[in-house]
Amino acid sequence: MASFLQFLLESAVCLALFYGLYWLFLKDETFFVLNRVYLVAALVFSFVIPLAKVTSPVLTHKVAPLTFGGMSQAPETGFALSLSLVLGTVYVLGVLALAVRFVRQLARIMHTIRTCPTQSCRDCRYVFIDTDTQPFSFFGYIFLNKEIISPHDLTRILAHERIHIKQRHSMDSILMELATILQWFNPFVWPYKKSLKETHEYLADNAVIAQGCSAAGYQLLILEQHVGGKLVELAHNFHHSQIKRRITMMSRIKSKGTAKLKLLLILPLAAFLVLVLAEPKVVAQAGANDDSAVSAEPQDKTDKQKKEEQLKAERAEQEKKTMEVKKEQHVIQAKIQEVEVAIKETDDPKKQKKLKAILEELYTKDKKIKTYLKGENGNGEALVTKYVKVTPEMVDEKIMAISKKLKKTDDLKEKQKLETELKELYLMKKKLESGEEKYIKVAKKK
Repeated sequence: MASFLQFLLESAVCLALFYGLYWLFLKDETFFVLNRVYLVAALVFSFVIPLAKVTSPVLTHKVAPLTFGGMSQAPETGFALSLSLVLGTVYVLGVLALAVRFVRQLARIMHTIRTCPTQSCRDCRYVFIDTDTQPFSFFGYIFLNKEIISPHDLTRILAHERIHIKQRHSMDSILMELATILQWFNPFVWPYKKSLKETHEYLADNAVIAQGCSAAGYQLLILEQHVGGKLVELAHNFHHSQIKRRITMMSRIKSKGTAKLKLLLILPLAAFLVLVLAEPKVVAQAGANDDSAVSAEPQDKTDKQKKEEQLKAERAEQEKKTMEVKKEQHVIQAKIQEVEVAIKETDDPKKQKKLKAILEELYTKDKKIKTYLKGENGNGEALVTKYVKVTPEMVDEKIMAISKKLKKTDDLKEKQKLETELKELYLMKKKLESGEEKYIKVAKKK
């Protein structure tokens, strides 16, 4: 959960910075097609960049060396776990609320298509509705109420909605809705959604005027359509709240060609975000902590005595546990004999089936106990913990084994882990060659 929350926060930062760049440099330009490309691409990058983790060429993270058997991790604190759980719960509730709203909007549109009369044309399909709803389009469908639209205005309205269909603006809207559901807590996702919808309207308005429609008459039509009628938020409405800005953009002088170069700003911003969110390179911590790579040999007589006492205690505990397991084994074997006899004596098939199931379970338990008592050496003796002296040959074998794994794996995190272990092994080998003796815990027979 913590890693997912981190991904959400990182993607929220990316989206906020990409939108900030758009708002500062691009929102007033008349290159509407390029603005649409920027908004959609930046939306995708906002989620891809946090996932595409790379190793930072600059940042490093020093860690204490691994032990010979691996690295132990500190458990997560109770407070951090509780906070993560609370944040996760709040986030999921927000996602569910918006997801239900999104599904209801889709269901409403699908229901309208199924229940209302339709008519096919060359590049779309008309759906005739009887509600007080302004004309809108969704993928290949145009929804309109002919009773509230004059024949003179109908041609220009349909031309506007056909542009939405031809340029597939509904695909952008679906992608934006999904991003909004995931990023509902991000205050920048809502104006981002509004800007993308505005860009769709600018593209449609610009295309209608380019087809020969009078700009003044078209602007007057927009003002007339602004007065009433319900909207379907998920779809593209001819009616839109940003009427003044749409008219302003239609009247704006076309941007110079050099203004297109502003779009290239996305490249350094994307590179910056990749570097900032890159995982720092893990390096072994130098100095006194190097000695923590393995368990050091006791340096004086007192330490040796403590080590021997610890070994005796561990051995006694192991022997006690072994005795308890053997007692349990005797009990199970006695039960096995009883059940076997009972199976032979009874003629009832149901009772035999039940007894056989019990016998199978006893066999399984007996097998597990035998495996435990047998130990790893296969000699029927339990294992106890001892300290074994590490030799350069042992380290070389470990280095060769890890090197082979490193060549075979393609997983980035696994590679980083193996590379860190190799560094620690080389440090250990260097110490052994200088005369220092190292010890590790291993399992040995009694």
